[in-house]
Amino acid sequence: MRRIIVLLLALSSLVSERVVAQEENTNTPRKVHLGVIVPLTGPIGFFGQEYVKAFELAKQDHPEIDQLLDIEWEDSAYDTKLAIAAFNKLVSVRHTDVVLAFGGPMLNALAPIAEERKVPFFATESEKSDCQGRVYCSLFRNEEDEWGQAFWHVLRKNNKKNLGIVKNENQFMNTFVNAIARTKRDDESVNILINVPPETTDLRTNVLAMRSKQADALGIYMLPGSHHGFLAALRSINKTYPMILGVEQLLFKEINKGFERIVNNALVVAPASTEEYRKKFFSRYGHSAGFYYTPAFYDFVVLLKDIISSNKTLRGADLVKAMHFEGKRMGASGSYSVKVSKEGVYSYSFPIGVYRVLDSGVVVDEVINF
Repeated sequence: MRRIIVLLLALSSLVSERVVAQEENTNTPRKVHLGVIVPLTGPIGFFGQEYVKAFELAKQDHPEIDQLLDIEWEDSAYDTKLAIAAFNKLVSVRHTDVVLAFGGPMLNALAPIAEERKVPFFATESEKSDCQGRVYCSLFRNEEDEWGQAFWHVLRKNNKKNLGIVKNENQFMNTFVNAIARTKRDDESVNILINVPPETTDLRTNVLAMRSKQADALGIYMLPGSHHGFLAALRSINKTYPMILGVEQLLFKEINKGFERIVNNALVVAPASTEEYRKKFFSRYGHSAGFYYTPAFYDFVVLLKDIISSNKTLRGADLVKAMHFEGKRMGASGSYSVKVSKEGVYSYSFPIGVYRVLDSGVVVDEVINF
């Protein structure tokens, strides 16, 4: 798969150079150039690799995408410096019209640059403050408090009021946890039991300090290295919790190998998908934790295609405005809409899935619609 991705990146670059050269000698409306900045390598490179698969699936389902869009992939390796360099390359060298980026740190770093360069910028993240006061920044994902409400829906349904959290000090995880704390009721509590940098893999000392701390549910909000290290440390002290929940790392079989007893029956709150899309994706590519980010990216590509097909000259702020459609659309995620906060930040409200981890595999427990 990595060889395929490298080949796609190389072909994408060559095509972009040829198209730009051709367009400089013609007055006809050109294709929209879409730049996608995702981790294709590194510990969470599987997320970006799944984006590539989703794009290929979108082209298969909508062949007209090739006539309307040119895509260029850039590898951030989940590093803000690489993401900034990629953004500048896309805009200055490749003349990219629209940029989509994955990762909370990337949203924070790129939003002000996109605004300064007047480039439509969409982030598959939920932190509203990064887009506040900015015309060109949109969140192609549920805004933070919808995630908090979804987590508490699950907790309340299971009669849990006291949530203990282990987390990485990372913008993505902070957004989740802050939303959970903000949307709780007065008789509910959120306590941070562990908060460590993303590079932390040995959590034995941290876990020992948890022995005396009580919670009727444990939330795990960690990137793969810390996630694995925490499960190993938790297993070593043989401590159990009535309920475990968290994000996509709990769905990744390879990450949780050897810790099945701990994660069995855990609940994961993650993006939803239609059964049709899920079956189509799994039958072609198989299952991975990165899958759960692909329905929204698939929907982004199809939405952009539809917007451009109605007006091939749309660019800049006009393109952003057109992407902020009214009403509802049906996509791979289910029925979704665009919302605007009181601060003027645009986000996309998708159904949220609740997944249960079982020895036999992952099952859909519930779908929450907003």
